[in-house]
Amino acid sequence: MKKLAIGFMIGLAAGAAVPAAAAVIVGDTGYLSGWTVTKDGEDICYMPFVWTAIREIECD
Repeated sequence: MKKLAIGFMIGLAAGAAVPAAAAVIVGDTGYLSGWTVTKDGEDICYMPFVWTAIREIECD
């Protein structure tokens, strides 16, 4: 039972850390390298520019 609890805690910590590290943003704004913006299953743009202060994603 201890191994199950320890494994659960490690999995929970990894699950929280991976999304935080997935978006590489420099400062308040930057590019999301490796990300694709999709709408209704159709790709709109790759590597969008993000303005975190105003919560806006810019696709060229």
